[in-house]
Amino acid sequence: MQGLLAEYEAAQSALRLEIAKQIPNVTIGPGYTYDQGDDLYTFGLSTELPIFNQNQGPIAEAEARRRVAAAQFTALQAKIIGDIDRALESYRSAVRSLATADDLVRSEERRRRQIDRSFRLGEVDRLAPLTAEQEQAVVALARFEAVVQQREAMAAIEDAAQRSIFDTTGPLFLQFATRPPKD
Repeated sequence: MQGLLAEYEAAQSALRLEIAKQIPNVTIGPGYTYDQGDDLYTFGLSTELPIFNQNQGPIAEAEARRRVAAAQFTALQAKIIGDIDRALESYRSAVRSLATADDLVRSEERRRRQIDRSFRLGEVDRLAPLTAEQEQAVVALARFEAVVQQREAMAAIEDAAQRSIFDTTGPLFLQFATRPPKD
């Protein structure tokens, strides 16, 4: 972004220069020569006169370069905004998945405690607690995968914004710290 912005500024400066060349440029310069014992003082006068087309050709070229620089800047800006929007939506989705996984882990823990109590009372055989333990491990693995997806989404946001989420001085941190993700 910074590079394209600098290119746009350079194109804008070139356009200003070409527009300024529409006005005749008169240069007066003093001179001095020493000729056979005589001191000769001279004044030189030169001018650039944009007689034919008031410098319209170079102005049009400079305007075209400025339009190209503006279009490149706008395209990059739109790409970055799109990348950030996609990363934020991915993050919101990962947060929802993690919340669902947390609910499943709590539910599976309650279910396992109930099955363990039933086993101690002799209401179920030894296979039921082992199955519950295995199901609890599967749910814990799913929660871990949801955490990984959330961290990857956070990394995608940092990559798109080119700024750390954990930089406490930046607006990105304030957005995450003060507002929960919207559903």
